[in-house]
Amino acid sequence: MKLFMRINNLFSRFSVLYGMVFVLGFFYAISQVVVLREFLVIFYGNEIFIGITLGFWLLWIGVGSFMYALAGDRLRDNQRFFIFLQILLPLALLAQIIGIRTVRYVINAPAAEILPLGVSLFFTFLLTMPVGILIGCIFPVSCREYARESGATIASIRSVYILETLGSVAGGLIFSFILAGTVHHVLLVLCLASGLYVNLLIYMHARACESRILRWLVTMFALALCIILIFKPFRMHIIDSIDQMRWKSIQPYLEHVASADSRYQHLAMGKRNNQYSLIGDGKIITSFPETIKHRNDAAAIMAQKPDARNLLVIGGGMDGLIAELLYYPVAMIDYVEHDPTLVSLTLPYLPEKDRSALDDERVSMYYMDARSFVQHRALVDHYDSVIINLPDPVSAHMNRFYTKEFFNALKTIMHPGGIVRTSIVSTENYFAGDIAQYAGSVYRTVYSVFPYVAIAPGTELVFFASDHASVVTDDYEVLADRYEKHCGTLNIFSAEAFRTIFPPERTGFMRRSLHASTAPINTDKKPITYYFTMLVWSHFSGSEWVSMLEHIRKSRAWIFIIPLGVMVLIRLVYAGLFPDTEKHNAVNAYMAVLIMGFCSMAVQIMLILYYQALLGYIYERIGVVTAIFMGGLLCGAYASSKLRAETTCSLNRLVMLLLGSMGIFIFSVKILVNYQINEPGFYGLFLMSGLLTGFMFPIGAALYQKAQAHLGKTAGMVDSADHSGATAGALISGSLMIPLWGIDQSCLVLIALCCFGIIVVIQTIIVGRKHTDARKVSRSWLWKPGWIVVTVCAGLLSAVLVLRLVPDDNKQVTVNQAPDGKHEGSVVKKKKPFPYTLYYRADGTIERIAVNTKYTAPNIQGYNGPIILSVSITPDGIIEDVDIVESYESPEYTQGLDKWINQFVTRDIAESFPFKSDAFDALTQATVTTDAIIEIVNTTVEQINREIFPVLGLTKQIIPKARTDSVVLGQKILPRNQRVLDADRLEQALQSGALSSREALFYTTIQRKDFDE
Repeated sequence: MKLFMRINNLFSRFSVLYGMVFVLGFFYAISQVVVLREFLVIFYGNEIFIGITLGFWLLWIGVGSFMYALAGDRLRDNQRFFIFLQILLPLALLAQIIGIRTVRYVINAPAAEILPLGVSLFFTFLLTMPVGILIGCIFPVSCREYARESGATIASIRSVYILETLGSVAGGLIFSFILAGTVHHVLLVLCLASGLYVNLLIYMHARACESRILRWLVTMFALALCIILIFKPFRMHIIDSIDQMRWKSIQPYLEHVASADSRYQHLAMGKRNNQYSLIGDGKIITSFPETIKHRNDAAAIMAQKPDARNLLVIGGGMDGLIAELLYYPVAMIDYVEHDPTLVSLTLPYLPEKDRSALDDERVSMYYMDARSFVQHRALVDHYDSVIINLPDPVSAHMNRFYTKEFFNALKTIMHPGGIVRTSIVSTENYFAGDIAQYAGSVYRTVYSVFPYVAIAPGTELVFFASDHASVVTDDYEVLADRYEKHCGTLNIFSAEAFRTIFPPERTGFMRRSLHASTAPINTDKKPITYYFTMLVWSHFSGSEWVSMLEHIRKSRAWIFIIPLGVMVLIRLVYAGLFPDTEKHNAVNAYMAVLIMGFCSMAVQIMLILYYQALLGYIYERIGVVTAIFMGGLLCGAYASSKLRAETTCSLNRLVMLLLGSMGIFIFSVKILVNYQINEPGFYGLFLMSGLLTGFMFPIGAALYQKAQAHLGKTAGMVDSADHSGATAGALISGSLMIPLWGIDQSCLVLIALCCFGIIVVIQTIIVGRKHTDARKVSRSWLWKPGWIVVTVCAGLLSAVLVLRLVPDDNKQVTVNQAPDGKHEGSVVKKKKPFPYTLYYRADGTIERIAVNTKYTAPNIQGYNGPIILSVSITPDGIIEDVDIVESYESPEYTQGLDKWINQFVTRDIAESFPFKSDAFDALTQATVTTDAIIEIVNTTVEQINREIFPVLGLTKQIIPKARTDSVVLGQKILPRNQRVLDADRLEQALQSGALSSREALFYTTIQRKDFDE
């Protein structure tokens, strides 16, 4: 009898509601992580979308809470609505996963194509909507159900918040330590759905739900899920079908061989003909066998350091590189691979030669984070060569291996005179703008630690770096001599191939471009290369608007602080003119919770990124970090329940205290990141962030309740504020503030935000004391939205003004001494009359003027399209340099073009201008291209002489002779200063038009000899 009574008490109406809310929190935590990992696959592991996906997820939760706050009081039966929402929740989650896996297929995106950022944002926004809105509606509905049973108001919001947080803590811990990498995502969702429906049946029985339809629906779904889970054929058929949807979406042209979910990523093996491809989070990590590529890489590494005996290979070595390195007389190779699942999935499909290489006694494998290995496991002064074979810094995790701190750590474990080899993806025919900044940032970061850097250009831009002179070189003749002397007897590689790996013209151009780069150095605190990767991604995906990020970066933190200050000022004016303290208190409560949500999420992302940079891969700890943060929320909410703050004034003071505490905490984080924080220290910071946020939520709800709002509206509005703030914090901090400005500037923005919140609350308290008898004044309904529109417009206008007033375009930037001593002074970038760059000597005199011809001759085209050059002229009118920046000409017809273009160098424009084609050596099969280049140079030189020389007030202004040569053959372009078309030019233009027609009909290239006939 006693046992029956205990069971009856256990399933009482009140305790079942406790369990229901706890299970919902558990469901939310795990479903959020599953959705994040699914999005990472279709977006190829780009961590930018962690913040974006989380932001949109929280946004829709806020929207759901807000919708219920507006319409919830009109519901006739809150309990049935509560049950109905929970029936839809698992279905929406399963539909969301299917939608994520098929989105690339639906929009017909080619395999391996980077989706444009606008398209990615749209579908992320759309796919997170159903589940987010349902979760957002469930919270205030739960609060009303709890209040209906307990009779409490604010206490019900606090209790539901605590119970839901407890469930999220449990979900995060269980996923991290048990489920991650062991349970298939679809199977996990099916288990969560069945558990939720069983729990819902218990709840409906305990609460005596009278709706037969709802009972029948829940029972049917629960039984169907149980049957699917029990019978393996059904279960595997569903899982395989959904997996095939994703495979056809990301790699439709490969045969699916095997797949696995590791703790860190989704891995799959595909096959086409006799070649295998390993796919990680949707993108191809490596393909094998590629014997020639790895043989070339190994030869280049050994030619740079022929006496290397101890080697460290970081990532990507088992698919052929290690096997090729073992042909050389190396004593040992330490191979570091972070993901054991990646190795176990790949090994069965490797060629026998590569598999046996891993069993060689000279090879030692380490399954751990490479940065942790370098900092804690590797021996000091041990390695002769370090080969970094990792993907580009497209994520915060990968960016850790391209920072100054990492290269400094590598230097400590290398012998003096050792070499580092690293690489990034580049382009063959285009090197300017975002791509040049990206490559320049990586180069300058390497150069800041290893002052001697050699370059191998191509679609993969390879850097060989050392701290000693005469170790690394990109002179193919020197490398060939070294290789023949030390390794020639091995008969592995032909030394003549070094000319292909290090083509002299292209290598020289790339070296000069990188030496002249002023891109910022990449560090742990300011991961700027991660940001440049976003711009490169935008370049390749065709997104235009992302280039605006560069203007935001130049404006620094003022782009946020000034608009926020303007909006706060307007708010203060409004509160002073209309002292309706009840409404102001409600607005203050909403604002305080929103600010706290923004700051806590921004600090959490900041700490996660820095944690990852210092201590390793965050994803194996993401559940622990989430659980600790949620534990802080729980402790804060519980502590606030013990306070006896009943009056509005006391609640406002608590709000100010909490905002001030958050500001002090953020300042402490700013100071602490300058030191090496250990893992428990990070956990303490995560806990503190959650504690302050959890403390604010019930206080904000109590203050909002003082405005005599209904419970459902209070719960909905406060929850909406919390999630809206977290949304903005995740989106802005992860994709803008931290990559653009680093941790220090981001902390200043957050501190300013807390200060603005305190100022608004202080004014409300002062106004409330002066107008204690203030009553609600009847005003037109347009007043409130009118002030909101004015506030938003003023904020946007001030942001635009900040962007317009940024003086960076003409800012003088000091350039580090390049190895060849080419630029010893400084660089000044000018914007008018068109963009150009001045290079100064150390004594302050102008060395040369450099112009990008896309501003001076944008319409002149070669055979296949536009040609963009970089033209440099000395103040004396001597052509110092002409380089190709961008070209679409076919390489097979333009071989030797780099050498041909060097004929411009040292020519005096006073004597040679305008340049004519007969003054240059001919380039076979590229007449149209060379004539276009000559015309581009002529047009650019003319504009420099006419527009720039007079502005600079040079003592010797060059005044060239009148131009008489014709224009690009086959192109309808005439000289700019030609006003009267004489008979000879008319005849030549007609001939040009006729020959252009012949070319269009018979696909023949026009040669200059055609005009001489």
